[in-house]
Amino acid sequence: MFTPSRLLIKLVRGFKSRMSGGKLTLLWIVFIIPLISSEEDVEVSCVIATSCILPCSFKASSEIIIHWLRLVDGVHAHSYYNNINQLAHQNPQFENRTSLFDSQISQGNASLLLTNVMIQDSGRYKCYTSTTLGYKESMVNVQVNALISRVGVSLTDGGFTCSSEGIYPQPELTWSTRPPSKHLHNLSSADFHISPGGLYSVSSFLRLPHTHSSVSCSVKTRGNRKKTTLMQRSSVQLSSSTAPLSCSIPTPLTSLSWSFNHRNILKWSPAQYLLSISEEWKPHVMVGESENLTLKDISSQHEGTYVCEASNAEETLITETQVEMEKRSGNLVMIICVVLGVLVPALLALAAVIFCLRKRRQKQEKAQKVEDGKNTLEPLNP
Repeated sequence: MFTPSRLLIKLVRGFKSRMSGGKLTLLWIVFIIPLISSEEDVEVSCVIATSCILPCSFKASSEIIIHWLRLVDGVHAHSYYNNINQLAHQNPQFENRTSLFDSQISQGNASLLLTNVMIQDSGRYKCYTSTTLGYKESMVNVQVNALISRVGVSLTDGGFTCSSEGIYPQPELTWSTRPPSKHLHNLSSADFHISPGGLYSVSSFLRLPHTHSSVSCSVKTRGNRKKTTLMQRSSVQLSSSTAPLSCSIPTPLTSLSWSFNHRNILKWSPAQYLLSISEEWKPHVMVGESENLTLKDISSQHEGTYVCEASNAEETLITETQVEMEKRSGNLVMIICVVLGVLVPALLALAAVIFCLRKRRQKQEKAQKVEDGKNTLEPLNP
């Protein structure tokens, strides 16, 4: 660190003594400070709509002056001198969003707390500090990210869709399958849209038959990455009114939900020991230590698609199960037996009647032939 000479200190102090309450301090700092101490830039990553600290420190002494500037446009973010915060020249963009750690300023802490971070807060900032011991400038590069919160994947006619929204900067989307498929980039397309607030949304369609054991969609930015995997849909025929449905689980597991035909059944947060079951499904769900869902007292109205969505910070696994009630074979056999029990005797009786009628007709025909023969052989009278 380069320490200013006594001559420069006297020059600056003399110049500062002619300022009115430090109001013109920004002007002389911009031109004089480049001759004084400088450090490497500090990289800070901030998340949109949260709070972020821009670090800055100095050697504690008296007559403390602090100025924060955003260099890309010369915007004044925050100032402190005469032992109080000075916000008269603060840019409206930072109004009610900046503060210093007042109780720690005397100890050499000039860090800036920036709240409700916005995309426009990105850029290079300069922290100027001045005391009776000397002067210092620190540079802070601020990157603002809107993290990926969810990646949705679903089956569609002819393929799969993937979507995510509320992201900054522009994300990258990729597909993968198990077993692996070649040239997936030629089978997919992606569309990007920017909201009025500058956030990105992305959607993609993958033209692929529903024959793979799993299909995954990954969305990433410099801030984070999330991946959602859709397992191949399975079908289950239930022979009783109680049955478990399995679910694929990532490690570690942070949240789990079950739904039926897009209606919520339950939500579970293992880390917080929170379990929420909808009133409609409480009579039909049993929950144990396993992540599987056990159905009970179900009927044909509970036939449909059950979806398990299990997630952690980076990955979500979606398991779909098509449930149908199995037709009772015992009832079918009983129906067949009843039908045969009624139909077979009736057919036998009908066959007996037909046989008797044929026999009777044959006897009648035979008697008629005999009678006709007698009439033919009788002699004629002379």
